[in-house]
Order: sequence, then structure tokens, then C-alpha cells
Amino acid sequence: MIPMLLNLLMIQGALGFQVPLQLSNPLQHSSSAAPMIYPSATTTAATSNLFQARSCTHGSCLSMVEEPNDDAIQETDANTDAAAAEAKLAKKLKGRKKRVIGGNKITMTAYTIFSIFGILLIPQAFYSPLQFPKLCLTSGPLLAAGFAYILIGAAENNRLTSDTYKRLNLALIEYGFISFILGVILKLKASWTIVAFITFVNSVKGYGYGLKGWELVPTSAKKDFTDGMKSNFDTMTKIPNAKSAGYLAATLTILSLKLVKFMEVVKLVIAGEGGHRLGVNLFRLSIYMMMTTTVFTLKDAADRDRLEGTTFIELNALAAFAFATWAKNVGIGTPFGQAIAAFSAFSGFNGVSSVLKKKKK
Repeated sequence: MIPMLLNLLMIQGALGFQVPLQLSNPLQHSSSAAPMIYPSATTTAATSNLFQARSCTHGSCLSMVEEPNDDAIQETDANTDAAAAEAKLAKKLKGRKKRVIGGNKITMTAYTIFSIFGILLIPQAFYSPLQFPKLCLTSGPLLAAGFAYILIGAAENNRLTSDTYKRLNLALIEYGFISFILGVILKLKASWTIVAFITFVNSVKGYGYGLKGWELVPTSAKKDFTDGMKSNFDTMTKIPNAKSAGYLAATLTILSLKLVKFMEVVKLVIAGEGGHRLGVNLFRLSIYMMMTTTVFTLKDAADRDRLEGTTFIELNALAAFAFATWAKNVGIGTPFGQAIAAFSAFSGFNGVSSVLKKKKK
């Protein structure tokens, strides 16, 4: 009897005393007695879990904890790696942009100083005792400084992919390359040669980022040149308005000078002539390249009625000043000087009118 009592007490304790304890024979109770309550399967399972949780120790319960899902861990790791890779790429792109902007700032500052010394007729400060035409000492560096200034804003606003800024970078590539070659051949001041090299390298990078983006997406440079030439030809063969006609006249004038000068350079190279004469012709050629780019870009903007844009206002101001300096050097009393002066006035007028229209909006 005693063992039976002990067993009943143990069962009652395990069930949390939810089942009434009956020591006597249940068949002897009358029908009015309270029915006996038996635990349900759910209650038994919950009680068993509770009893197991109370009886387990820290070490013995480890097997009861659900193990992490391998797929969830891999997904978390993948997300972490992707975030790290994205942050690394963003840092790399920021560094590329910063270096291009820094290079253009060097170009802008240096050529501004060179132009000032050229205007003050002190070429020996940065060039050499050789006598270069005033055009080479003023308009050339001035245009290079202006292009670099415009390209700084384009890089900051992620707009180097535009055809306008590709043209400016290509013009600076040509100018920087020729200036560097001249610096080496004619033994110009080191400051000139170093700045020319920086301009050349930085402009190559600027054009590359304009072609492929900061991410350097694979793109065909050959296709870009081909498409660009077709687009340029189309632009040169249409005159939708009077302003376009004026810029086309300026473009054709400078382009003809550029082709003539290029042929002179080729003849000098074939004849084996170098030194000062070759240097002067190369200097002029590089300047004609930048002037052609300036007026052609303005012609393209006039075709699209975009002269009120900040870049084109700045290019008009740059063209007006460069043409004015050129006209002064050539002599306004000559027919050619008068034509150049007219281009200067035309660019200046369009620049001012564009500013006024922009303010009214």
C-alpha cells in the first residue's frame, strides 16, 4: 500500500497537482461523487516540457536549442560582403573624381599664371628667351585655363560623359601633348613642361571617364570617335538660326587656319627642320585646335538653343576674350584682324544676352 501511495504522490507532483488525488478504490464511490479528471495529451506534453526544462542543466540543454539555419548565415554573409564591396567601390570612384578635379585645378591655376605673364609680355618667366608670337603666350594658356575651369564643374556634377566635355578634354589632350613636346625639344622652363605633362595625362583620364564613366564600363573608343565624327559632320552641314551661322563662320575660319598650319608642321618635320620655327608652328596649331573646339561647341549649342547654359555662357566669354587678344596681336587695322574682332564681339554679345535671358527665367 505504501509504495502505491508514493507512486500516486509522484504522479500528482509531476502534473502540478491538477488531478485530484484519490486513495480509495474509485469503484466504491457513489455516482454523485466528483468525476475524476485525467490530464489531456496537450497538458501532458506541456508538463513534460516544463519538467524537462526544470531538470536540465546548462550543458545538457544545448541539444534543445534550435541550430541556426545555414542558408540564413550564408545570406547574411553575402549581404555583408556586398555592402563592403559597395563601400569600397564608392571610395574608389570618389578617389578617381577627386584626382581628376585636382588635376584640372592645377591646369587652371598654372595656365592662368602663364597667360598673365604673357599679357604682361614677360615670357622669359615661364617659357624661354626664344621669341614666340604673343598669341602663343596669351590666348593659348588662357583657353587651356578656361577649359580646365569648365571641366572642374563637369567632373563635380558627373557630366563628363556629355559630348561637350569630351571635346574639351580632347582639345586639352592635344594642347598638353604639344606643349610637353615643345618643352622637351626647345628646353623650355621646367614649370611649363611639368604643367603640360599634367594637363595631358589628366585630360586623357578625363576623356576616359567621360567615355566609360567613373566605373570604367567597357566601351569602344573607336565607336565613340566614329559616332562623334558623324555627329560633327551633321552639325557643320546645318544652319537652323542666325547665331548658328555666325559660329559656323568662325569655325570654318579657324578650321582653315588649323589645316594650313598642320600642313606646315608636316612639311617641317619631313624636311627635318626643328627648333624655334617648328615650335612656333606647333604652338599656333595647338591654339587653333582649342579655338576650333570652342566655336564649334558654341555652334552645336546654338543649333540646340542651349546657349543659356552655364558652360556655354562661360565658353562665349572665353571666346570673346581670346578673339580680342588675337585681334590686338594681329592688328585691328588688317582685314583678318577685323574679322577676328567681329567674332569677339559676336561671342561677347551672345554671352551677355544669354545671361540676361537666364535671369528673366
